Amino acid sequence: MKNNLELAVQRTRGYWYIDGLWEILSGIILALLGIIYATQSANWLPFPATDLKNTILVLGLPLGLVAITWLKQNITYQRTGYVAYKQENAASRLQKNWKILTLVFGALFLVIILVLVFPWARAAVLYGITWLPALIGLGFSLSLLSQARQTELVRFQLFGWLGIGLSLVLATLALNHNLAHILPVELFAAPITTAMPAEIATAMRLNADFAYWLTALLCGSLGLMLLGSGVFTLVRYLRDNPASEAHDEQ
Repeated sequence: MKNNLELAVQRTRGYWYIDGLWEILSGIILALLGIIYATQSANWLPFPATDLKNTILVLGLPLGLVAITWLKQNITYQRTGYVAYKQENAASRLQKNWKILTLVFGALFLVIILVLVFPWARAAVLYGITWLPALIGLGFSLSLLSQARQTELVRFQLFGWLGIGLSLVLATLALNHNLAHILPVELFAAPITTAMPAEIATAMRLNADFAYWLTALLCGSLGLMLLGSGVFTLVRYLRDNPASEAHDEQ
């Protein structure tokens, strides 16, 4: 059983998401990224898609956070008050997660060494490109489940499990794609210092386009899910906490 202090901390953390604004911002950004990845997969853009993605992440995310802060000050805090709690600083989070970071960077270093030495590792990288969207979706879904545990918000738990289901679908699509485009093993036997065979170069472009399509499906699905939930949560919050009543209480 949870003690009163732990429940109070969870409710305080959950208060940040009471109005659905965070979900709306996340949903809009993910939906936009999904559109960009879809157009990149179909080669519809006359300019590099990376420029648009960087613009959304570098400018859109900070501007969105500023907008959320302004909306909370003018909508949420005026209706149900302001709740503050002590958050962990960056040094504390780094100290808590240093083992995970060490494993991640160690795994990346190991992959580089394997690719340089073993031909089968190069083949794994070629076919592993299509699995990246499923892994990203799994990581995002696990973060939602962690958020649900910290805030006791049932909708985040639902999002997490739906995300895991979507990741399994993406993994199945990636597996079927790879099985349908298997290259002869002999193509990967040449030293890495030699020129890349044309068949491998073509396969890399094909797998990259398919990975873009899967990423578009992932971002679009998660984005629409979060956006819909955020709008529903915001409408319900405004209905349950009218501005006139909040003003009268003050």
